[in-house]
Amino acid sequence: MGASKGYSYCQIARKCRCSPSAVGYTLQKYRRTNSLEDKPRSGRPRVSSAGNDRILICMCRCSTRTVRGQLLDRGLRSYKVVKKPLINERQRLAQCCWGPSTQELDSQELEEDSWVR
Repeated sequence: MGASKGYSYCQIARKCRCSPSAVGYTLQKYRRTNSLEDKPRSGRPRVSSAGNDRILICMCRCSTRTVRGQLLDRGLRSYKVVKKPLINERQRLAQCCWGPSTQELDSQELEEDSWVR
């Protein structure tokens, strides 16, 4: 565009209404690959095609919140994998020791204790 004609990144950026750094990255990528195509990305492939997505959008004339609510009502929830234990070993041991001792207390003993009030 303008780089071959000797324009600076700032001049090209003003014409394209973007930042000079965006112009620089784009020109670097073009010089390196002779293309502006994105590289293939890793990850799970899409299930639906672009055509299916357009059909879904045309069919559904409601808000995203409505769709999200309907999916939740039908049990379709998204979950994130827990990456660490919810409690550490010391807390787990304390929990195991605490449980049986409090089960032995009856309701009258609990009412007599001042910390319950």
